[in-house]
Amino acid sequence: MANMYEPNALDREFGEFWTKVNCFAVMDFPYDQRCEFVRNANNCIHGTNFVPYMYLLACEFKCRNVFEESIFVTLFLILCFELMLFLTHVAHYYYTPALKVVSQMLHMNEHLAGVTIMALGNTLPDMFEHMWAIYDDTAVFANCLSSALFVTMFTGGLVCYLSPFQMSGYDTVRDLLFFIFGAMLLEYIIITEESITIAECILLMAVYIIYIIVNVIDVYIMKRNIKSLKREINVLYELPQSEDVKEKRGALENQYKLLSRDDRLFNQSRKRTCHN
Repeated sequence: MANMYEPNALDREFGEFWTKVNCFAVMDFPYDQRCEFVRNANNCIHGTNFVPYMYLLACEFKCRNVFEESIFVTLFLILCFELMLFLTHVAHYYYTPALKVVSQMLHMNEHLAGVTIMALGNTLPDMFEHMWAIYDDTAVFANCLSSALFVTMFTGGLVCYLSPFQMSGYDTVRDLLFFIFGAMLLEYIIITEESITIAECILLMAVYIIYIIVNVIDVYIMKRNIKSLKREINVLYELPQSEDVKEKRGALENQYKLLSRDDRLFNQSRKRTCHN
């Protein structure tokens, strides 16, 4: 009994090796040992939800060199591209139209629907994905920022190139300022402290709630201004049509067209959808 060995911290660490090791560590192993690693590592077994890529490469396809690995990785990339096309088809023909109908039933204009229902519906999958990846030692914050930048810069630029349209300068600058402020606030909290408190989490969510409130208030003010301009234009039509009256009426009509552009486009889109 005196010579019985007592496991130390290093032994316990090795005992928990297969439960803690990341599946990407298999890339540092020789090709003939990768299958055994993949079969034992929990992250390789439970880390993939639909297609066990690492298991297929190491055990089923039995890659023995970089060339074979590159061939099968290329096939996986083609499969991922096909799945992305399927997802695009479902989102375009089923998911987005349903969100659009909900926005129309709530009598939202295009911008308000875009920053509330459409934004929430389109980003819910990403939100759940990031929440599941919290404990997987992945760069969740970096992924969120890179995704937002890709959608804003690349996707936004591509949409503007393929189908140019006129954007509201005020709405665009307001949204970009909120985005920059939110990203800087989150980065400041992460850099200055080792962990984020509940109060700071509430503060971050409050910034987004304030952003939504500002959008709702802007839409309300815009609708009031549209009604006010319409009343003034109708009054001017009833007055004797002098040059000053025509000039003032023309200026008010230009402002009316500018403010009601979003509502008019939304209503036209709704009519086309119902007609089709």
